[in-house]
Amino acid sequence: MRAGKYLKKIYHKNKFYKLILNTFGILDLHTQIRVKPLLKFLKKNIDLFKDKLILDLGCGSGNNCFEINYYTKTKQSIGVDINQELIEYASQQAEELELSQIINFYHEDILSFKKNEKYDVIILFDILEHINDPSQIFRFIQKNISEQGIVLVSVPTYLYKKMFGIKFHNYVGHVKDGYSFEEISDLFKHYGFYVYYYKYNTGLFANLGCALYYRFDLRNKYLILLKQLIFYPFSYLDFFNNKYLSCSIFIVFKPIKT
Repeated sequence: MRAGKYLKKIYHKNKFYKLILNTFGILDLHTQIRVKPLLKFLKKNIDLFKDKLILDLGCGSGNNCFEINYYTKTKQSIGVDINQELIEYASQQAEELELSQIINFYHEDILSFKKNEKYDVIILFDILEHINDPSQIFRFIQKNISEQGIVLVSVPTYLYKKMFGIKFHNYVGHVKDGYSFEEISDLFKHYGFYVYYYKYNTGLFANLGCALYYRFDLRNKYLILLKQLIFYPFSYLDFFNNKYLSCSIFIVFKPIKT
């Protein structure tokens, strides 16, 4: 399962792009590594997503919502992000994919999002490291997660800053250097959740690929494509993962039954 295959419907008239997407999915290295653990968990736990209500907090360009819907039809997916440009892009993609009836995007600060529902899946990918005090998010999740719901979380470890570099770390706006598995587990436990599943990712070789990838800051679209093609194979080399080697952790939480 490769991230981005859902885009082949948009590029159905361009045979070259359709071939690329069918074969490789999205060429961006970080997207592939970031989404891979989600797709693996999805493949083994389809029933946790099928016909469910999904909320992606900090959705960016909507990749997670589109990926989940591509592999299993969801009841409805909602994406929220403070970046208006990304939300407009995600909404445009939803229209082109003929999914705007079931996948909706909102330009809002996730800390002030007020659409109260009982969500079956809440996604927090690369969000918590950007927030000094995430208590408001946790209270929202407590209130709006369904009884059998799951929370999907991706956070950087403390190795991230060393591998990606301090310049990139500051550029993306991290206010926290990272989380250990114990820290993030204890934080969720405090708000009434337990670890259902977890996996370290961005391991030994993938670290090297990402470290080099983000140190080549290119502007020309052809050079960017060349860079993506050169570093793409590193997305297949994401092994030797553990707390001493990995830059990120994917964790699934469930509410503790009282």
